[in-house]
Amino acid sequence: MNHKIVFATIVLNLLLLPCVVRSQEISGDTLRVSESIANMIVFPDSIQNVDLLCSKENYDFIPDNRKLKVKAATPTAVSPCSIVVNEGNRTHQFVLILDNGPITDVYHDYGSAEKLKNRVEFLKTRNAKPAPAPAPVQPAPTNSAQTNSAPVAPTDQAPAGAVSVVSSADPSVMVLGDLTIKRDEFEKRITDKLNLLAQDMTILIDHSNPTTVRNQTVDAAMKLFNDDTSVKVQVKGKDGIKTEPVKTYLNKLKLLNYSKPAVKIGNIQFISDIKLQPDGTYAGYVTYIQVITGIRGDKVPYKDTTKKTVRIIIKVWDDVKNGKMWDVYLGDILVEDTSKK
Repeated sequence: MNHKIVFATIVLNLLLLPCVVRSQEISGDTLRVSESIANMIVFPDSIQNVDLLCSKENYDFIPDNRKLKVKAATPTAVSPCSIVVNEGNRTHQFVLILDNGPITDVYHDYGSAEKLKNRVEFLKTRNAKPAPAPAPVQPAPTNSAQTNSAPVAPTDQAPAGAVSVVSSADPSVMVLGDLTIKRDEFEKRITDKLNLLAQDMTILIDHSNPTTVRNQTVDAAMKLFNDDTSVKVQVKGKDGIKTEPVKTYLNKLKLLNYSKPAVKIGNIQFISDIKLQPDGTYAGYVTYIQVITGIRGDKVPYKDTTKKTVRIIIKVWDDVKNGKMWDVYLGDILVEDTSKK
């Protein structure tokens, strides 16, 4: 055997090793943690070192061979805070976000090279393209006839006499009980959620993305919705409009066979006031235009333009450190009008 060839092969492998390792390193993945519930992360190899890039008294972490348990040490822990984990010959960086609300996503299994690679690919795909620039949100119409033109009444009716949370004294703010928020910030969150949904839909339709990435995208998209067990989406097909669970709808998007797909959201408008609901949340309706474009297998351009109405839910909860907190979630999505080319 030619020793020069063997030596050159060894050197080449050593040079390529850092590239391979780096492609299997997690960078900037977010973990929502609380004081009461610990996150468990499983890695392919034994953990060698863990560094918390904020004061050590903020978070507790317990490495145990290939497993790492992380939780907040105090309800007022610094957030966000980065944590760096060295395992095998890899270095991973996570961002810890304190969340005193209900957390369900606490087990993260990256216990094999394939699982780790799948997670890295998912993060790269979802972060490859920024969400589209926010579309302008139009204020709710003041004409009562327009305001009452919502396609369907809320599934949980507002209490009798419930009033809009928009302040009559200052329309630029919204009053949620004893919490006051800026209307502009509320509108931006709605736009951000819808743009994230459009971004996830694009990933699901694009068959150039690995199946594992698209499966993880379904799970990520479900977190935009209020309740993944009851939220429904209307879909217009050959037999008319039918209603199905949102997760079923997202999984069906993976079956579409279009190249270079793009999903865009625009013309967002309020069509009803945001009002207090019996369960303590706040809800209203927003319409928007969804445009799906792509190329079919025979290179025929495809375009689907649909006007939709989405139920918006605002949840408010108490945070020990920051006081009252709130966020916006998507509810049922209804089809108003559609055209295909």
